[in-house]
Amino acid sequence: MSVVDRKIKGFKAANVVSAFTETGTDGSWNDIDAPRNAPAKSPLLHLDKVAFHSSFYLYEVALDQSVTLTHPAIAGGSAGKEGFWSGATNMLTWEIFGRVDKTDHLLLAHGLPYTPLVMVAYQDTMVVAGTIVQNETAGTRFVGVSADASNVYLTAVGYSSDLTLAAVNRTYRVLVFRTPAPDPLLPLFSGDASGFQFGRGMVNSSADYLRRDTSSSPLDMDLGQTIDIGNGGARVVTGGNVQTDQFYSGSFAGSAFIPVNV
Repeated sequence: MSVVDRKIKGFKAANVVSAFTETGTDGSWNDIDAPRNAPAKSPLLHLDKVAFHSSFYLYEVALDQSVTLTHPAIAGGSAGKEGFWSGATNMLTWEIFGRVDKTDHLLLAHGLPYTPLVMVAYQDTMVVAGTIVQNETAGTRFVGVSADASNVYLTAVGYSSDLTLAAVNRTYRVLVFRTPAPDPLLPLFSGDASGFQFGRGMVNSSADYLRRDTSSSPLDMDLGQTIDIGNGGARVVTGGNVQTDQFYSGSFAGSAFIPVNV
């Protein structure tokens, strides 16, 4: 069994706290510019030697809310068309069934002074571009998520057939993540029996964080392709959960994923 000689160091001027394996013995032990401390100064270049770094994005949860939206009905119907070819006696006719609707919904105002990272889940599924939230004979409804410096949005695109796609209520779990910044009024590291912080507040034990889990959850992180198109239909697979619309005819099975939760 090998033993890893890992150091935990703090560098005040750089607002950095890191647990890492030194690359050698060159330079001062407490100088972040010393070659031995290269994993602390440039952690992305030395990921194999870094166990923790206060500048890593740790998905600190700023908001975790459930929001219920009403998706409007999309009227059914058909439109007849006709045309002529090879003379007036030969006529080609066709029908176009249904209608398409696009609606932008406000999920919430996040209250942060920047555009944050967000995650949205519906039932047991992470919402990715094209997640199916309604699928029936009358039509299908897909959704996707976006955010700006003020709000988090959900865009829904649905289509009907000759039948009306009914209005539905759907409840979404919305997670908004904070992008922390060092607080110059805090020490590099501090703590007591009730909690601790380090990196001048970059990591705080009183906060909630997204973490790796042992079992699947609606927040799983997919490591590859999540949607496939075939025969005019779509299949969405995220976190091992499969959604298929009525026209899809392929065999897409999804990608590997990392189970995560709060």
